[in-house]
Amino acid sequence: MSGLSVLLVEDDLIDQMAFSHLVQEENLDYDYQLAASVEETTTLLAQRHFDVIVSDYNLGDGTALDVLQLQSEIPLIIVTGAGSEVLAVTAMKAGAYDYLTKDIQHHYLKLLPIVIENTIKRKQAEREALDTLSERVRRESLQSFLQNTSHDLRTVMTVCDLSIHIMSRHIETVKTFVNANPVDVQQIRETLVKMEERAHLLESHKKHFNEIILNMLEMARVDALDSLQMETADFTTVVNNVVESFRPVAAERSQSLIVVPAPHPVMIQCAPNELMKAIQNLLKNALSFTPDGGDVIVTTTTQEQEVRLAITDTGEGISPQHLPHIFDRFYRADGSRNMTYAESGLGLPIARRIVELHHGRIEVTSVPQHGSTFTIRLPL
Repeated sequence: MSGLSVLLVEDDLIDQMAFSHLVQEENLDYDYQLAASVEETTTLLAQRHFDVIVSDYNLGDGTALDVLQLQSEIPLIIVTGAGSEVLAVTAMKAGAYDYLTKDIQHHYLKLLPIVIENTIKRKQAEREALDTLSERVRRESLQSFLQNTSHDLRTVMTVCDLSIHIMSRHIETVKTFVNANPVDVQQIRETLVKMEERAHLLESHKKHFNEIILNMLEMARVDALDSLQMETADFTTVVNNVVESFRPVAAERSQSLIVVPAPHPVMIQCAPNELMKAIQNLLKNALSFTPDGGDVIVTTTTQEQEVRLAITDTGEGISPQHLPHIFDRFYRADGSRNMTYAESGLGLPIARRIVELHHGRIEVTSVPQHGSTFTIRLPL
């Protein structure tokens, strides 16, 4: 195996020289660096990438376990003194790939190239297996995505087709009434009422259709983001801007939208517009599943090195078996595909992804028949 970048962590000068002699004598195509301590290892790892690390167990300022904790992607081979095999096994349990036992004559070095080659092959096999698994998960996710999306879109189109058909029949009825009995105003009014009902239904499903499309595009957009352009902002102001935009929605259903802010400004690093989208999705979810006349409470607090936003509703709550899945795409907690609420099934996943891009997390607690609380935790 050629062209390998190897880091040898060894505090014994003689062992360092023996390794260098091995590379020259065996004509090994190693681009290697030497480190005599955990501190030197930290510096080298910050400067460049290595394909493999070979580390003595006992170092002047630590052990190979400390080297292992510095990173998790580069495979590590432990070299131990005689009698310390138990420590080597402990290190392997912690994540090391293999170990060799030192001897005074440095015969162990003859085995080292083979161990390095096997370690690199194992790491490559793990990467390929992970890539295969990731691809399979991606395909399954895409298949589920298409199945759920097509179901929702077909449902919308079916309702629209049916409404258009019924409206066409009503129009023909009106024409017939007008031609045959132009003075029968009551019958015409009744038919017009039916047409108006269908028109409202069409409008509602058109909005749902648009929401599905827009949320699909939004989910694809945030999935593709690796990071956000952050700036310093007052978290309380961001939250208040979202809450105020939803007050008319709450007023239509006589819902109380109560805000309990932190007692002082809370400055955080965030992308304000993105964070507002996450909070909007959570607040919309809370209002949607809170009955008319119910309460939604928005609370901002700080604790240690984080800020917390809790959105509590007095809705129907979520059953324990559904809680682990509510952030799955297109998941409906009640298991139905009804259109009672114009939900796309992507609001919560979008919110979680945006919060993750802010290096935070979302938690949820719920009591069936009493309500739910969604909590955003972000670093200060």
